Amino acid sequence: MVTSRFIALGLGLAIAATACSSATSDTTPAATEPKPVCPNFVSAALAAGTTCTSEGYVCGIGFQCGPFFQQAACTCTGGKFVCTSPKGDIPAGTSEADVSANFCTAQPPSTEACPSSVTAQANKKCLTPGKACFYTGLTCQGETDPLTDRCACTNIPSGDGGLPVLSWVCQSPTCTPTAR
Repeated sequence: MVTSRFIALGLGLAIAATACSSATSDTTPAATEPKPVCPNFVSAALAAGTTCTSEGYVCGIGFQCGPFFQQAACTCTGGKFVCTSPKGDIPAGTSEADVSANFCTAQPPSTEACPSSVTAQANKKCLTPGKACFYTGLTCQGETDPLTDRCACTNIPSGDGGLPVLSWVCQSPTCTPTAR
């Protein structure tokens, strides 16, 4: 009987020591900062109520300039985006139409040559946004004129989550089967 009391007392002390221990196991995962998100439009970045949390983070946001796109750099500053274009700072609250009308710069003629074929060009880097190259495509059965393949220099995702990169994106139309 004495032995069982000592075992019970020893077990109780072990439990109490564990319960009162200052060494605790914190299984709560560490908070991670959310990945910054860039607005799709300059006007959205500059709209009232739009906020950002990653101080100094820069978003490259394209805007339409005639048949071409130009890029504004929108930087997270003091919890809000501040955007600049090649023509200067874009004021808060500016609409997308006003961005396109007032912040585009003249596009010099492209000196970039078109590669020899669609296959030589597809998914390769380019230099002139909006530059388009046209190639003779398939001639469909029963037709005399061939289809036209088109490649354009445009922004595509970089694949690593960074800023988009200028690359040739090509489209080759296909023939529509005819019913017999």
